[in-house]
Amino acid sequence: MDKVVVTGMGIISAIGDTVAQNRQSLKKGISGIGHAKHFVSRYTNLLPFAEIDYSTSDLKKN
Repeated sequence: MDKVVVTGMGIISAIGDTVAQNRQSLKKGISGIGHAKHFVSRYTNLLPFAEIDYSTSDLKKN
């Protein structure tokens, strides 16, 4: 069997921008579910969902 080496971790989600922020949000029971700010759809005002708090153009800058 081949060995796997993890050299780093990263995450961005509706509850945090880093691994540490996501972990703290999970520990505090924060869901990240709410109303859309960046996603445009006819369902935006009807259905709550999880969304990262960045637009597509903001994400492309990083």
